[in-house]
Amino acid sequence: LQNIKGFQMKPKKVKEYLDRYIIEQDDAKRVLSVALCDHYNWARRCLDDPSLRGKNYTKPNILISGPTGSGKTYLVRTMAKMLGVPFVKADATKFSETGIVGEDAEDVVRQLADAAGGSSAVAGYGIVYIDEVDKICSASGGMGGRGGWSGSQVQSNFLKIMEDTEVSAKNSMQASLSSMFGGGQEESISTKFVLFIFSGAFTGMNDIIKNRVGTKSMGFLADDPANQKVNTEEQQSYLHLAETNDFIEAGLEPEFVGRIPVRVAIRALDSNDLYKILTQAEDSILLQFQNDFSGYGIQLKAEEAALRRVAELAVEEKTGARALVTILEKVLRNFKFELPSTSCTELLLTRDMVEDPTRALQDLLCSPALARDDVNHWLGKVEARSKIRVDMPDEVRDRVVAECAKRRQSAEKVLDSMLRDTGVISGFESIREATKGSVELFCISEAMLDQPQEEMEKWTKELDTMT
Repeated sequence: LQNIKGFQMKPKKVKEYLDRYIIEQDDAKRVLSVALCDHYNWARRCLDDPSLRGKNYTKPNILISGPTGSGKTYLVRTMAKMLGVPFVKADATKFSETGIVGEDAEDVVRQLADAAGGSSAVAGYGIVYIDEVDKICSASGGMGGRGGWSGSQVQSNFLKIMEDTEVSAKNSMQASLSSMFGGGQEESISTKFVLFIFSGAFTGMNDIIKNRVGTKSMGFLADDPANQKVNTEEQQSYLHLAETNDFIEAGLEPEFVGRIPVRVAIRALDSNDLYKILTQAEDSILLQFQNDFSGYGIQLKAEEAALRRVAELAVEEKTGARALVTILEKVLRNFKFELPSTSCTELLLTRDMVEDPTRALQDLLCSPALARDDVNHWLGKVEARSKIRVDMPDEVRDRVVAECAKRRQSAEKVLDSMLRDTGVISGFESIREATKGSVELFCISEAMLDQPQEEMEKWTKELDTMT
């Protein structure tokens, strides 16, 4: 509970922290910063003065609306990480599928105890995040939610625990077994200070609001900064204009909406936002890929034009920030496979690589500089594995480099096909074993590249003569 007892953050400080990880969405970050500070300041005061717990207090439970991939989940996780409180995430569809009234809603509260290291007291100050809440809208809602009667009942379940109730730390089965075997006093989790955050895409509700505001409001919408960017990409959203009746018409129960006083919309991400996520966010996905390559001793750098193109392609995926991972993984997957086995120590991500990664990889692998370094790398591996020493004159190295360009293959593949697959290396190993190590230095000639079998036969005859 020390994090709560010592909570002294101000809304601006919270937003400054969120700015390090969350790009844009300033309105949402301001609203959420105030709600968090209000809630945990009150929780801290109640810990300092228990007499305040009896006073009337309306929790600032939060409802976040916004399209898929706009960063709703990441925003909530970042807030919980900053606060250092237990955090549990669940999808609303999980509850609508079971149809069990009351049981599952309480289970998600019990999971807070696990996140709190088994402490029911600490769990009582955690955050419960329920995503895809629009999927439990009642069938009467204009969105045609999948929840139906069950969705309405699931909403009622959450009504019971959103305010101030005691939830058993054990589910009904655990409680029964504990009672049978004398499990001792039963613990419970108070939800008085558990903050509930719900989110959903509310795709159908966008049309509901559009019909409500009418064409006479288009001038206002065009001037709204929240829509200026997305208008250019035909992703205009009206969710920031949502009112209580819009959520009710969409299928959320009036009592349910009434328990969630803080509502905020997150807009769709455009290509400029996604570019900023790649370059400005403190834990950018680009940094993850750079760390992946760093594990192989390769430094990954990126040109601005390349990252701009990645952002543009991500927009076309229509899955928001998640698409950045998809695009980068698709572009770099074969580089991750091939380059760790080469002498490459630096990779520059260019726009051409993004457009045609296969060709870019081939160009890199057969480039003279990398090919020449990889010849040394290949020879070193042969000597380490086969315990023989191999000499390759400069003219032979030049020939291998030329073959790399001709075949558009790496030096490793070229040398394997010319010397390993043809039996040259295994022949050297046999000669070393037959001479008990007295012959361990072998010089590779151009003739050996062109006629490996004939050359190895000459070596064998000379060995017989020596014997």
